[in-house]
Amino acid sequence: MKVSDYISEYLAYKELSHVFGMSGANIEDLYTSIYKKNTTSIILAKNEYNATTMAIGCYLATRKISVVMTTSGPGVLNTIPVLAEAYTSKIPLVLISGIVPEAMEGLGAFQDTSGLGGTLNVLEMLKQCTCYQKKIQDEKSIPEALDKAFELAIKHKKPAVILIPKNIFNKEIEAFNSLAISPPEKIYEYTELSSAITFCQEFSIAEKTPPLIILGEELIHLNNTAFIQEFISKTAASVAVTPNSKGLFDHRNPQFLGLIGIMGHNEVNNYLNLTDFVILIGVNFDLLNRYGIQELMTSKKLLIIKEEKSSSLFCYSGETVCEIYGDLEDNITRISSTIKAAIPTRAPVAKNPAITEGFNFKNIINEIQSSIEDDANLFVDAGNTGAFVLHNLETRGNGTCYVSLGMGGMGNSIGAGIGGSVSSNKKSYVFLGDGSFLMYGLEIHTALEYNLPIVFFIFNNNSHGMCTTRENVFLDGETGINNFRESRYAEGIGKIFPGIISHEVNDLENLKQSLNDIVGRKSPCVVTINILNTEAPPFKTFFKN
Repeated sequence: MKVSDYISEYLAYKELSHVFGMSGANIEDLYTSIYKKNTTSIILAKNEYNATTMAIGCYLATRKISVVMTTSGPGVLNTIPVLAEAYTSKIPLVLISGIVPEAMEGLGAFQDTSGLGGTLNVLEMLKQCTCYQKKIQDEKSIPEALDKAFELAIKHKKPAVILIPKNIFNKEIEAFNSLAISPPEKIYEYTELSSAITFCQEFSIAEKTPPLIILGEELIHLNNTAFIQEFISKTAASVAVTPNSKGLFDHRNPQFLGLIGIMGHNEVNNYLNLTDFVILIGVNFDLLNRYGIQELMTSKKLLIIKEEKSSSLFCYSGETVCEIYGDLEDNITRISSTIKAAIPTRAPVAKNPAITEGFNFKNIINEIQSSIEDDANLFVDAGNTGAFVLHNLETRGNGTCYVSLGMGGMGNSIGAGIGGSVSSNKKSYVFLGDGSFLMYGLEIHTALEYNLPIVFFIFNNNSHGMCTTRENVFLDGETGINNFRESRYAEGIGKIFPGIISHEVNDLENLKQSLNDIVGRKSPCVVTINILNTEAPPFKTFFKN
């Protein structure tokens, strides 16, 4: 069979519901084969950057690895910023890119990135943001390359890439045989659990305040978190989450405190002052996560539970530090089994949300909150909008909540929301600012093209809000370079894309009417919320003690 047909058979074997990307001369043979096989659906994006964010959203909504397909030159180059995000945030995906035919490399071919004849070497560039890179030079290496790309992407939770010259797609190889594929065995290095068991026995003493459990972003890869919920219940712990793990714990649970880190909640810090014990499960304790609590934790007894030791140079510091590595479910279940009886649940620390009036972020998000169903998938952009939403919006049930904080790239929520919606058949809610919309907002056309159930909330303060805020806080004034002239995005989208539901919102009454209109709709909706650029987002660095 042809290489293109082999790959389409392989993707069907992997049970990929969708592939994302854009076609072009050097990838068209593979697109044609997938289309003819009619097993895996093709979602064509408006640019390769957004296609790659769609693959991220697909993975987060389904926990199944996804594939991006691009052509040569700018096609593959457009994926690099998102590959960097996926690499840093530990999201697996596979990129398959067609490149120029082998015979044309180094001879002035259009979009040649072989590194020959003074051309750009794209393979070397991709090595910096992928865990596996393979440029195919022999069609017989295709089966092994596909196996390794998927295996290593899943193992390392990072992107993998295969570059295939156009001429190889039409070469003949042995027919696909799923029996020849051996599933990779995941081998864990287990740690002695006695110290962790002793740790839990110590805080089980009646007069001890139950621990603080922090759930981290590594847990977003789990299909089942019941064993973690049982552990939390047995310990009677209070629970905090990192921004990237916000959707892992129901915010209505009385044990829930809030977020940790730079946009975290004071309730977490208050509870840390009461307890001597902290359990971090799957937490990558980067600067954004540890900001504001790192010093408090130096006097605590820490239990770190992860699959693997982090490669970060940061070292945990506490009164005592116990680190456990290996299979999370196995280790946590074994530790939990030694807690003989559930500790009586204590009343949670009281939360005292500030009472506000008017058309501000808190009230706006409260109104939106009331219209979002349990288990909804939420995709949140970085920046001021992201900070307000992550700080104030409650997640309920078992939905995905994603924010692109590995690199903090703007506009990633748009494609991620599309990928999440198309792959899960669930409604997605996307929260972004006007700056992000101006970068990638026309990808909303893809949501309309496939009639996806997505609501895009565009918070419009006619500026790059985060940059303006930083100018005001750190630079003693404002240059004005980050402010825009007034725009009305929903109104414009309604004109550009006939049939889309769109609303311009200028006050809370407008917002209520708009939310009433979009509830229950199963097609794309755009709501622009026009607000003043006067509120400082809940970043602790913006407030002086």
